[in-house]
Amino acid sequence: NIANKARCAIIIHRFVVVMHTFFFDVHDFHVSNYELLNRRLHMAHINEKAVARIREICASYASENTPLMMILSDIQNEFGYIPLEVQEIVSEEIGVSVADIYGVVTFYSFFSLEPKGKYIIGVCLGTACYVKGSGILMDKLETLLGIKNGGITEDLKFSLEATRCIGCCGLAPAVVVNGEVHGKLETKNVAAIIEKYRKLG
Repeated sequence: NIANKARCAIIIHRFVVVMHTFFFDVHDFHVSNYELLNRRLHMAHINEKAVARIREICASYASENTPLMMILSDIQNEFGYIPLEVQEIVSEEIGVSVADIYGVVTFYSFFSLEPKGKYIIGVCLGTACYVKGSGILMDKLETLLGIKNGGITEDLKFSLEATRCIGCCGLAPAVVVNGEVHGKLETKNVAAIIEKYRKLG
């Protein structure tokens, strides 16, 4: 059930972080994007400013009867993800179990347990887009960004995700970047899209 999954995930996550830190040095060992981000951020482990801000967000909704969704939305918007350690802080502040919070975070696609890039690139793999070559677009994006589907670039600029139908079948094949639709694409267009967002900073 959800409660057991949450407890197991917390234990496994902490064990991996501790063992990885003990055995390997980041300069001598190739780590995955997720592990590297854990080393860089440690948002809930050592960043007291982040913890204080999360508590502040929780306190701002003290007068609300059911503040969980609003709190999680604010945290997602500000930090980009809601790891289990942050869920524990929210649980302490508002008296909702970690299991319940975990259930909400994993149910709604807007929330994420892992970090995402500043620009989230979603490649539509719905039927209309797929038959017109969106799979090839995905391959091209993976090559240009140096990441796989579900990954994040090391500069935290881009995330790459496969999506279901986005309702723009007339523009197939389509890619969405932070809500902006780029339609009727060919592989030759992909590099220009990436460069556009790089220039935005």
